[in-house]
Amino acid sequence: MVRVFASKPDRFVYASLIKGSCEVGGLKRAVELKQEMIRYKGELDSAIYTTLISAFFMAGRKLEALKVGDLESASRILDEMVESGCKSDVVSYNIILNVFCREGKVKEATELFEDMPRRGCVPDVVSYRILFDGLSNHMQFEEAS
Repeated sequence: MVRVFASKPDRFVYASLIKGSCEVGGLKRAVELKQEMIRYKGELDSAIYTTLISAFFMAGRKLEALKVGDLESASRILDEMVESGCKSDVVSYNIILNVFCREGKVKEATELFEDMPRRGCVPDVVSYRILFDGLSNHMQFEEAS
């Protein structure tokens, strides 16, 4: 984008382009835009990461979003957000929690949920509901209570 238009877009332009690319299935382009943003010292925020994570999950490319689909990979995504200078928010966590629960990885969801406060993110009512539903749907009633 910078090469074509000879100007540096701000984070709002990048966010719009990334979201639009994701909505039309252009995940590869969305990731390229994120990399360009990093290269040109753009301000990454949790909305950009959340958009990308959601898009990969919705496209059925969960393993790309969470490299191998485990808690360690989810932690890497959240760590990358911090390293990029943006704080992961409860929405980012809720998306990952939801995917873990839908995939039957309730142990990983529970561990991530318990790790949220240590990472400076307080679970909200949606976080609790996602985990409760995930545990209930996978017949782990004792843990859900």
